[in-house]
Amino acid sequence: MQTKLIARPFLLGLLLLVAIRPGIAAGQAAPASPKAPTAPIAMDAIEVRPANPGPDTLCQLRVKVRNGGAKKASSLVFTVRINGQPLAVYKRQVYLQVIDPGTTAEVRLFNFWTTETGRPLPKDGQLRVDVALAEARWVEVKSEGGAEVVTPVGTVPGLPTSASLAVPIKGRRP
Repeated sequence: MQTKLIARPFLLGLLLLVAIRPGIAAGQAAPASPKAPTAPIAMDAIEVRPANPGPDTLCQLRVKVRNGGAKKASSLVFTVRINGQPLAVYKRQVYLQVIDPGTTAEVRLFNFWTTETGRPLPKDGQLRVDVALAEARWVEVKSEGGAEVVTPVGTVPGLPTSASLAVPIKGRRP
């Protein structure tokens, strides 16, 4: 008698499940959850100057950031790796450059040396630069009393986004 009482609700629940989600009862996989949206902000390019640096050369680093969103973006937080090693200066750096919607802006990041203590010249002659836009904020920009006031209004979804570049090094040391 006890088994009949337990089996009836179970069978009723199973029938209800089949009626609602017939593919699952037939052994098919449940539909995949929607794919996470891609970030409305992307890095279009990394630029290192000079384009073909030598050992112990100071290089300028710039990135082109495209704002595909409907709002202005700012409060950009980057991480930068040179030959796999993170540059510590970016741990506490926020770039307050405002990027208008539908535009691409050049962001000048910190200069770096091709070689440093703890980061020797790569054996394959390629300087690998990896830049990630880790965080950004949507902002409103208003003029109040002759001053520009930038107010954060939300976090940009879908980050981080990244780009990489391999720069050939000329005149390698012996």
